Amino acid sequence: MTKSGLVTTISGSGAYTAGTSDPLTRWEANEAGSTILLTTLSGGNPDRLIIGPDSLGNFNPTLGGLFDNANASIIGDNPTILGSATFVITATGVTTSSTLSNVVFGVGTANETIPGTKISELPPPTPEPASLAIWGLGALGCAIAGYRRRKTLLAN
Repeated sequence: MTKSGLVTTISGSGAYTAGTSDPLTRWEANEAGSTILLTTLSGGNPDRLIIGPDSLGNFNPTLGGLFDNANASIIGDNPTILGSATFVITATGVTTSSTLSNVVFGVGTANETIPGTKISELPPPTPEPASLAIWGLGALGCAIAGYRRRKTLLAN
């Protein structure tokens, strides 16, 4: 696996340094069947986690933005990746004509796709039938409740 990104250090005040190129040696990839788990949480303090823009929406400390609402685990001693990182994973049997499916990125506490990647170009997943049935029953219940309320108001 080849990996790279720009890292910074965030101070207790939320100030940060300009990003410097880094090979992201803490990131690891483990393969089990058709699943690849890419993580940097391999024990100890979080190191080289990917963070979003500063308080002004930038990744450039000279523009005056701060990470003034940063989680204590990324302040002080551990470098943090500014905005994005590049990961090139070579997997057996995967070629340029292969199709990726059921791809999930766990970012923070939510699973999401990351804009700008080839993964985000995949068609959206089709809702499962049970979810559609529950949604339909909820919509039907709302319609019946509205009809009954209207009927009661007209009777009075």
